Amino acid sequence: MTFGEILWALVAAGGGGAVIAISVVRAFGERWLSNKFDARLQSLRHEHERQMETIRLETSRTLDRSSRLTEREFEVAAEAWSLVFDTYVSTASAMPGLRRYPDLSRASDDVARRVAEGSGFDETEIEELLKHELRERNRYYSDRP
Repeated sequence: MTFGEILWALVAAGGGGAVIAISVVRAFGERWLSNKFDARLQSLRHEHERQMETIRLETSRTLDRSSRLTEREFEVAAEAWSLVFDTYVSTASAMPGLRRYPDLSRASDDVARRVAEGSGFDETEIEELLKHELRERNRYYSDRP
């Protein structure tokens, strides 16, 4: 055998083995890469679902807290207004000189007549009230015993 034949025999023998080795590595490598990719994808999906559930819980908790605070705010506001009104009524009734009268200086004759009738005026007092000028009606109304 010559040197060229030996070299050719080595290349042919090594090349065939290399083709077989490459085929084996490719087949197992693809399967290995596919398994690694699937495992990583599954891990990412799991992480994504966990984060989504955490966000859902936080949102639900925040909305629940917000609705409870709003509900409590309305309850407290209603109670506060009730206390303010009670205080106003108590204060107004405690002041002996304070009397409230309707503003007849801006009312039409029909409205003034209805207010006077509702206040217990008799017909002559109503006519006397209506005879006064608009700016004098309040004084007449308040001076009536």
